[in-house]
Formats: sequence, C-alpha cells, structure tokens
Amino acid sequence: MIGFVSAASDRCSIYVLLWKQNAAALIFAILPRLFSGRVAKKLLDLIDYISRQGKKRKGDLSAELLSMVVAENYRGQGIAQLLFKQLTVEFRRRGIERFKIVVGGGLQQAQRFYEKMGAHKARKMEFHPGEPSWEYVVEVKR
Repeated sequence: MIGFVSAASDRCSIYVLLWKQNAAALIFAILPRLFSGRVAKKLLDLIDYISRQGKKRKGDLSAELLSMVVAENYRGQGIAQLLFKQLTVEFRRRGIERFKIVVGGGLQQAQRFYEKMGAHKARKMEFHPGEPSWEYVVEVKR
C-alpha cells in the first residue's frame, strides 16, 4: 500500500456503530490499557468529543476527513493530492458540500498541504486539553 484516505459523512455515527458491533472486543482490548493514565485520558477525551457532537453548534459540520497517509518512499509525487481530490469527488457524489479536517497545531506541513488544497482555517480548538488543533473547512466544488 502506498497511501490511503479515510473520511466519514458523520464521524459520531462511526463510533456508535463500532461500539454496537464490537462492544465486547473493544472492552477486552481497552481494559488492560485503562490503567495507563495516557490511554484513559485519550478515551475520556474521545467520549467527551462524541457527546459534544450530539450538541452541535449551528454551522458545525458532520463530514470529516479523518486521516490521510502516504508511504514515506512515495511522498512528493502528488499521491496525497490525488487522494484528496478523489475524496472531494466522493463527498460531492454523496451530496456533501463542505467537510472539516482537524489538524494538530504542530503539524505545519499538513496545514500547508490542506491550505494548498483549498481548505481554510475555521477555528482553533483543543481535542486533547493542552494540545491545540485547527479545524479546517473545505468547500466541495460542484
């Protein structure tokens, strides 16, 4: 594999579906790690994020690019641009006009890439306390 992109038309629904279909396996996988403060904190942050998604502010977006990766040996060859463009084609096909991308504050290279692809910074946020991130918004062209 040289790269992939993952996205959701509704991120919260993914977590709900994952929990409904795999609750026992998830508990079994997470339980030993819960005694690690870092893992427990991230899990609580995720639960908080999901609960806040149910209380969306006006204008909040459900569609989201979740992750995009290109293997190191293949970077700089336009693969990320192709993946991103294909994602916008798929969102357009599904009738989604805008989507968001949450990018860590320290990931300047990723921020520059998304800005080059037409994303604009919408707001500064903290998914994990003390770790600032930027929410970018992309308008899907018709």
